[in-house]
Amino acid sequence: MKEPEHVPAQQEVSTNRLETLTDGIFAIAMTLLVFGLSIPDGTPPTQLQTKLYQLLPNVLSVIVSFVILGVVWVATHSQFQYIRRADHALIWLNLSFLLCVTLVPFSAGVLGRYASQPIAVILYGSNLVVCLLFHYGMWWHATRGGHLVDANLDPHVVRMGTRLAWFAIIAYAVAIGLAFVPVVSVILYTLIPVPYILGVLYRLLGR
Repeated sequence: MKEPEHVPAQQEVSTNRLETLTDGIFAIAMTLLVFGLSIPDGTPPTQLQTKLYQLLPNVLSVIVSFVILGVVWVATHSQFQYIRRADHALIWLNLSFLLCVTLVPFSAGVLGRYASQPIAVILYGSNLVVCLLFHYGMWWHATRGGHLVDANLDPHVVRMGTRLAWFAIIAYAVAIGLAFVPVVSVILYTLIPVPYILGVLYRLLGR
């Protein structure tokens, strides 16, 4: 049995600062989502209903994106329950992951305005896929050889985290592939978080 790889003590740092930064970035990104919602100044009362109707795709984009970021935040929180230490590589993987998170309000705003355009669907999905790849990269780096997690961490937990990560990555990649029918991709973006919220995947992939 391979012995866990250990990072030299002087290169290890606590994950507390990473978790604090991560929570702050998620809070800001989830708040910025709503900044794209506004009724133009000077809108006559007689046009308010029309303007609200036109804003509906943006509202739906904000709701879906908020839920997706919520699911990813929960997954990140779960990761850090097992990741005990951080090294240089993990820190930069985390920063790259957070960069992608900060871009979600932008890609969500584009999707809300141009939901019928394949390029908007591809931009949004690509943002999510890259975000999740860095998220999985943190998990892979921390658990490979067990060097940033407890030495006695159950291998089942590692496999479960990997399966959950790749399910979402593949699902969003499929949604991108269907961008030539934008409405189908948007529906998939909406449905993919549902199994995580309901806990269905934990039972299916945990076997």
